[in-house]
Amino acid sequence: MSEPFQFQTRLNLVELLGRRATTVRELLDGIREVPGASIYHHTHRFLQQHHFLSPEPPNIGNRKHIDM
Repeated sequence: MSEPFQFQTRLNLVELLGRRATTVRELLDGIREVPGASIYHHTHRFLQQHHFLSPEPPNIGNRKHIDM
């Protein structure tokens, strides 16, 4: 039996939506309106691509404030 096909690389195509939030209200409205793929890009995908930077996400840990 032959070896199974394996991907050796990948390409992520990022589409800029031109959205910007300067207030919490604008951020909430934007989260409600953008596609789920955009939320994924700014959360899970970043962590997946940068897992080697630190053992935990940069905004979690012993900090006493929240980075925005």
